[in-house]
Amino acid sequence: MVRKKTTRKSTSLGEVLGYKNIFQNEKANFVAGLILLALAVYVIWALISFFQTGSVDQSILEAPATGEILNAKGEFKNSCGSIGAYISYFLVKRCFGVSALLLPLFMIVAGLKMMRVYELNLWKWFMGTMLIMVWASVTLAQFLSPLFPDSSFNLGGDHGQYVSQWCANLLGTPGLTVVLIVCSIVFLTYISMETVYVVRKMLNPVKFFTNRVAFEVSDGRTSFAKNGNQTTPKTKVEPTVEDPKVFDNPPTQTVDFKDDGQAVATMKETDQPEVKEEMPKTEAKASDD
Repeated sequence: MVRKKTTRKSTSLGEVLGYKNIFQNEKANFVAGLILLALAVYVIWALISFFQTGSVDQSILEAPATGEILNAKGEFKNSCGSIGAYISYFLVKRCFGVSALLLPLFMIVAGLKMMRVYELNLWKWFMGTMLIMVWASVTLAQFLSPLFPDSSFNLGGDHGQYVSQWCANLLGTPGLTVVLIVCSIVFLTYISMETVYVVRKMLNPVKFFTNRVAFEVSDGRTSFAKNGNQTTPKTKVEPTVEDPKVFDNPPTQTVDFKDDGQAVATMKETDQPEVKEEMPKTEAKASDD
């Protein structure tokens, strides 16, 4: 007898280590999403508290003493304690400034996705939030930070301050402004086609207002509705005519064949039908009297 060949299934690295089944487990995903959601709320709370108490905690964070991270004496004024103060200091001061709030926002989206509360595309959310965070960091550092010289941190963070300064040295402030505007328009166009129409209206406002003014032009036979540079013909409504009471009978035509095979057509007029005109009842009564 011929032995059947047994085919072995190729196992992936995830199956060997065992973590592939963990990610496919609904209970594990729900618990992981719940933890991620709680962590995002904690980070948001710490960031909001840093905007109020960051100047007080900054001196401790930049020159920490031994054992101060435990916050045994309550040196940190952040509502989320010493851990919250360190996280918010790193994200706001050292990284992206105020726009760092978008990072826990993505964590909330990822947590809801893992808990299967909403069906969301994490890749698009990740790319969108990260691009907005980087763009907002540079924009805030370039244009809004000079308005707050007494602030303990740059509104765009150290990242925004470095990138804006580097681009300004190469392109100047006008060049950096143009780059930021173009990047924002390209991103908004990717999100919605409505951005194209808005930009067109901004670049040609005269056409936008003239298209909203409509008037009619008539040549006696056909009326036109003119809207800006476009002309749309409208068919003219013809008046209806009532059917006549008496129809003319067409003459009858007879064909006679002669002996030589030629056909001779003769026209014969039919008698017209008599039309009896009825008098109105009021006139009939008057004649009887």
